[in-house]
Amino acid sequence: SADKGEAYRMMKHKNHLDGLAKIVDPSIKHSLDYATEKQSYCDMSNGNIRVDGSLILENDEKLDVVAGLTIHEKLHLVHSQPLHDYLQANRYDICDKHGQMGFGLFKNIANLVEDEYIESKLKDSCPGYVNYISSVKDHYWGDMSEELSDIDEPFGDLMGSILLYVRYPSSLSAPQKKRWANDLRIVEDILKKDGLDTEGRITAMNKLWIHLMKRA
Repeated sequence: SADKGEAYRMMKHKNHLDGLAKIVDPSIKHSLDYATEKQSYCDMSNGNIRVDGSLILENDEKLDVVAGLTIHEKLHLVHSQPLHDYLQANRYDICDKHGQMGFGLFKNIANLVEDEYIESKLKDSCPGYVNYISSVKDHYWGDMSEELSDIDEPFGDLMGSILLYVRYPSSLSAPQKKRWANDLRIVEDILKKDGLDTEGRITAMNKLWIHLMKRA
C-alpha cells in the first residue's frame, strides 16, 4: 500500500492475530500471513496460516471475524493431522471407486464434521475465544442462509440443509426441516455418536458419506 498508515495498521493487526494463534496452542508452531485472495486456509505440511485480510482493509469493523478465522485455522493445525493423513492415504481408493466427485463429496463432509470437532475443543483449551468463532459463523453462515435455503435441485437442497443444520441451525428454514426430517435425524444420530469424538469422527465422516452417496 502507498498509504503507510494503512500498512502499519494491517501489520499491527497481523502481529495481534499471530499472538492469538500462539495462545491457542503454543506447542504447535505456525506462521501467519494475509491471503492473496478472499479466503482463509492453513497448509498442514508447513504450518502456514493464511487469513482474509480484505475484511479489515478498509476499517476494523470485522477484526473479530478475522481473529476467529485465525483461531479456526490454528485449531486445524492442532487437531486435524489425523484427517489430513487419512485423506492422503485413501484418496486414490475413493477416486478409483467413486471418481473425483465422490472424493469431493467426502472431503466436503469431512470438513463439515472436522470444523465442528475442532471448534468444540476450543471451549476446553481457550474458552474466552469462543466468541470469535461465533463471529465467524454469524458473518459467513448468516449471509449464506438464504442462498442455502432456496435450491431447486433436490440433492443440492439436502446438502444445503445439512450444512445449515450442522453449522448454523438457527437459519435452517421450516420447509427444509420438513422436507429432510429423516435425513437430519440420521445426521444428528451419527454426530451424537461419533462426530465430536477424537477417535470416532472419521467413522462419522464415513457414515455420513455413505448415506449421502446413496441419496445422491
